[in-house]
Amino acid sequence: MENKQNKGGGLNKSLKLIFVYTVATGSIFTFVNYWDSVFYGYCGSGTFLAFALMTVAILPVALVYSELASLFHTSGGELIYNTVGINKHVGFLASWLIMAAWISVPPAVVMAIMTWVNKTFALGLGTWQMVGCAAVLLVLYFFMSIQNVQFLVKAQAGMLFCNITVTILTGFILLFSGHWHLSNFGNIFESSLSAVNGIPGWIIGMALLITPYFGFETVPQMVEEGDFPIKNSKKAICGSILTCGCIYVFYYFCVAGLDGLRDVYTNYAQDGFLTIATMQNVLGWTFWPIIVGILSCLLGMGASLLGFWMSTVRMLYSMANKNFLPKVFAKVNKNQQPMLPNIFLLVLSLI
Repeated sequence: MENKQNKGGGLNKSLKLIFVYTVATGSIFTFVNYWDSVFYGYCGSGTFLAFALMTVAILPVALVYSELASLFHTSGGELIYNTVGINKHVGFLASWLIMAAWISVPPAVVMAIMTWVNKTFALGLGTWQMVGCAAVLLVLYFFMSIQNVQFLVKAQAGMLFCNITVTILTGFILLFSGHWHLSNFGNIFESSLSAVNGIPGWIIGMALLITPYFGFETVPQMVEEGDFPIKNSKKAICGSILTCGCIYVFYYFCVAGLDGLRDVYTNYAQDGFLTIATMQNVLGWTFWPIIVGILSCLLGMGASLLGFWMSTVRMLYSMANKNFLPKVFAKVNKNQQPMLPNIFLLVLSLI
């Protein structure tokens, strides 16, 4: 299964561990200020506790990935793990199943970006106008994705840094705004979800919070380009989960105590942007919600899109190198980026 890289004919082996970590973290830390209303619907003011519990629950999976990633030195983690561990049929199926999740990210993210733009600037765009603008964004991301991998990971790291900085800063601003009180928490185990077969709705909501943790599995897709000891990939995998988990817990604790949060959720923001809507409609702020929207929502979603885009491309590249797809999928351009996988993902996302 080992893929021997030909000079100029394979992926560029130049990534520092810090950039593999930021790819994973950027993939995870996405919809913190967009899907906040969804998370609030799942677990109410106790969302911070649900994220703490989910961080603990997801770590065993991360540790399994960490052990497997250190055994194989090429991209295409799920393909390799399941082919070697079970058989080639399971490996092939596992690859397409994980890519089904990754491939859904680019079109979902660009539509989320257009939703924020349309809502914030009251553009009144119709569905097809938004789809057209989102398609332009996909093409722009495609052109980014075929550039040198160093450009890609540095661009993503910059987006991630802005997202994390603004999110943490916003948490402190909310906490000391004079509009935050413990009495606003109410019942922290309240949920909009109904119990199923005796399982409380809050527990079901917590289980659904596994979605914001998708992204650490991008690390095995990047190891072929790493210039660090392969065993250190564990730091990128576990580090990305712990980083995001800690910020999720802190931020949603700060959000849960806001005045009027429940009313805003009920009347304005069940479809997204709960915290931004609360800052606008209850606190009366105009400037900071725009900053949060641009530097947290837009750049955060952009960082995630790039992370999953790179992972999908590298999985397709790996499948070609290991004879699961035609060899043409393994051909790279002058920047040592797989071309046909990039084109395939763009076309699929546009459709």
